Amino acid sequence: CKGRQQGPGKPEMQANGRGDIDLVGYIRTLHAGGYNGPLNLEIIGAKEYSLEQCCTIAAESRGHMQASLQACGSR
Repeated sequence: CKGRQQGPGKPEMQANGRGDIDLVGYIRTLHAGGYNGPLNLEIIGAKEYSLEQCCTIAAESRGHMQASLQACGSR
């Protein structure tokens, strides 16, 4: 999410790397604490979006998450 708005915003703006959360720092902290479990991508409010639109958002998020994991030495 970006800023202190109500709700997560439009689905395309929920992609990892578009918000205010320091995902690399967050993953680094989990990794340093020994966490070795799953991470989940969720697109909220995309019910009216086409499968293609959802896949595009998910692919962008997955790419950013993968880069974040690699930057932390987690993957």
